[in-house]
Amino acid sequence: MYEGARLIHNPDEEKILEGARSFTAQIKSYYFLHLTQISNLSSIFKNGLFCRATLLHDKRPFRNLAKNEIIMRRGKWDRFVPLFFVPRTAMLHHVQNDGDGVGIDEICFINIEVPVICQRVEMGDGTKVPSYVTDGNAASAATRYFEVTAELKSTLHNNIDKEILLTPNCYSRTWRRRHAAEILIPWKIESPYLKSVVVFNRDCRNKAKSVLGKNSEVIVKEEKDYFFSDL
Repeated sequence: MYEGARLIHNPDEEKILEGARSFTAQIKSYYFLHLTQISNLSSIFKNGLFCRATLLHDKRPFRNLAKNEIIMRRGKWDRFVPLFFVPRTAMLHHVQNDGDGVGIDEICFINIEVPVICQRVEMGDGTKVPSYVTDGNAASAATRYFEVTAELKSTLHNNIDKEILLTPNCYSRTWRRRHAAEILIPWKIESPYLKSVVVFNRDCRNKAKSVLGKNSEVIVKEEKDYFFSDL
């Protein structure tokens, strides 16, 4: 696991950020997105956003969204925090449609600052674990993984389908996989990168604000377009 590890930045941060911001501007999405249950927000904004493997190892309480069969298919990638480029993915559709009773009033997105993609982890033995981007859902055997390097701009533009990301409602097998392209951040994302929370409506906003606590300064926004409102 990540015992004795520490967070470090990539020495090619300037080029990485140039590549990431160039790509996100083209798909009109200026944050990375993490899907979670509203009930997890207090812990996330207080302690940071941890990968699933660390949550289980440290016995940290959290409410799950994904089914076990999907988690198993992700394999070693449960050691990374999964982020999306766009909100209306097959994962969201699954949660809203087949999510073991989890309704639209219980889920939210966290907007996460793009510079987090520069993060790496240095293990106790000096080994460095980078961030990755994928060309699709990490639970799919067809998905490819690319280390975040100074060549991120060409990696993104040559391997991640912008047209699919810009198409919110197409349910072919290819669309379902590639529309859910991910950014995988090792270990954890610290609170300063967590920009705001997005929920479906005012009732969801009130629930999120209640979970966060009356003294919380976290911004909670209502954005129906982030969700499948017709389900």
